[in-house]
Amino acid sequence: MRNLLALFAVALTLGLTLARGASPVAAHADYDSSSPGRGEQLAVAPTQVEITFTQELQKIAGSYDIVVNKDRGLTVTSGPAVVSDTDRTKMSVPLQPDLADGRYVVNWMNLSDADGDRNVGAFSFYLNHVPTAVDLANDAALEQIGPEETPPTGETPAATVPAAATVEPSQAAGTQTTDPTPSATPGDADEEIVPSATVFVVIGVAVIVAIAVGAYVFVRSRSS
Repeated sequence: MRNLLALFAVALTLGLTLARGASPVAAHADYDSSSPGRGEQLAVAPTQVEITFTQELQKIAGSYDIVVNKDRGLTVTSGPAVVSDTDRTKMSVPLQPDLADGRYVVNWMNLSDADGDRNVGAFSFYLNHVPTAVDLANDAALEQIGPEETPPTGETPAATVPAAATVEPSQAAGTQTTDPTPSATPGDADEEIVPSATVFVVIGVAVIVAIAVGAYVFVRSRSS
């Protein structure tokens, strides 16, 4: 009996070691902060948009971009997006001078250096403009779904990203609604279902225990 308990103790120790060593699957390079910030109201036009992400980005041509549009209008960027060489969690894009007052939508995409997964997102900022109820409803849709659909231009992102549900300005102020059943959220098409590390730990412990019990039974049968 003491031999059996010893085998179980060894199996438990190995299982706990596996559990401590198991690491969760890395997440996407998500939005962390930006300048201008989400929904920020500015009195002076910014010269660039800089976004900080939760992971470092891969610097592969066509895998990352930032496009800034005047409220689903023309693009107002004045050059390509750049991932910082000194801090690859940061990506920025220069803006045209003398921006008009109003709402601006920032569409971004990236490729995580940690897991190679693509991610997209969007947010808005305001220049000398107080957001209306429609603006705020569209901002909420951006955070839930991703970039708003914009007219094709020569400076749109290299990869197609899902469009956000938008609210028509003609709707009454108290009844703004967004599409309640969006077809997808950013990154859904690229994500694979990965079993939790805990599942593998449980299976490993079960196998170890089975081996230990089998060995004990075999030893007892040989000694009897």
